[in-house]
Amino acid sequence: MAKNNTDKRRAPQQNPWVVLLMGLVLLGVCYGAASWAIDSGRISLYAVTFISLFLGVRYLARGTKQLITRK
Repeated sequence: MAKNNTDKRRAPQQNPWVVLLMGLVLLGVCYGAASWAIDSGRISLYAVTFISLFLGVRYLARGTKQLITRK
């Protein structure tokens, strides 16, 4: 029974289109944080920029890989 609950929670993240959308949203956050960081000079915003850039590229690569290998 517990296995079905965890499968249902993970199901949207396994959809390649959802993963690609999350990657695009994270790249949008990266762009906004980079603009704000350049304007204000805050080091914490630079950290948010690099983290969101890393995760955005990672999600885009994962989603693309899932679309290519999908049967």
